[in-house]
Amino acid sequence: MKNPFRLWTTLLVLLILGPGSVFGQEREPYRIGPEDVVSVTFWQQPELNQEVRVRADGMVSLPVIGETKVGGLTSEEAAERIVSRMSRYNRDVSQALVQIKEFNSRKVFVTGRVVMPGPRGYEYIPDLWTVIRDAGGAQADADLSRVAVVLPSGTIQVVNLSAILAGGQADTLSPLVAGTAVEVPAKLVPGAMLPVEGPTDREPVVYVTGAVMVPGPVSVKEHMSVHDAIAQAGGIGPTGDFKKVSVISQGSGHPVSLKLDLRPQATARGALDYQVQYEDIVIVGQKGGGLGAAVPIVAAVAAVITSVILVLDYFDNGGGGAGAGGGAP
Repeated sequence: MKNPFRLWTTLLVLLILGPGSVFGQEREPYRIGPEDVVSVTFWQQPELNQEVRVRADGMVSLPVIGETKVGGLTSEEAAERIVSRMSRYNRDVSQALVQIKEFNSRKVFVTGRVVMPGPRGYEYIPDLWTVIRDAGGAQADADLSRVAVVLPSGTIQVVNLSAILAGGQADTLSPLVAGTAVEVPAKLVPGAMLPVEGPTDREPVVYVTGAVMVPGPVSVKEHMSVHDAIAQAGGIGPTGDFKKVSVISQGSGHPVSLKLDLRPQATARGALDYQVQYEDIVIVGQKGGGLGAAVPIVAAVAAVITSVILVLDYFDNGGGGAGAGGGAP
């Protein structure tokens, strides 16, 4: 065996992340979520056909049957529920087709030096490089050697995407998860004192994600606080915790993470309520512990082990292949 220690560390990464993280697994059916747009087609009664947006509570309003919950259901399950309710009022209706027209509940937020920054919705979220390409690709001044991937838990992973692509290992990148924010920074210019300003040809926005009612971009207004940004995103959700709010800002050319406590008793004591800036990312954490609380620890351990593998790759390749391995999300 060429390097038994590397085999051990690889197995440990698999144990922590799970085999699906590396080898892939059968995809779960897509479940309808808030802000998705669905079309409902009735074969026997086409005049009842509707295209509706799912509300934050998972409900849609349909003719005849009124308010119906489709959130959390697959397309087939939603069709069965709608037909079951519709047949009580109209026995001629025995079939319906539910199709998802816009996948808005599974979003990735792409900011920084890409051609088309903003949220992108997916049925099945792809890997980091595919998401950046879907955003029009990196701009000429983008620095792909330090792409920041901000997980919904608030954990930040800095990925040397340049090295991965140069090593021909883009196929080792794992799919991202819903609610992830990707920040592509600009190249640092020697002697520059200020970061590159945001583009002036579109409305300035910040991105609010996590446990809020309507995750997505909100317009930046003068002297806008984090509280204001969360309110623009529909307010905090039932599982959200104002004690666990993070803000990712580009800072002086590289991502800076701020941890905020926005509870009334904390702000009354003078706790910071940061004023948001162009393309900041606001993440509202969830109450309680459990698996969600363990995510940052697991991610950190996996990052350390993956770094060990990359160092071993470096020496195995005579010092010429460092940073090109599968250490990306």
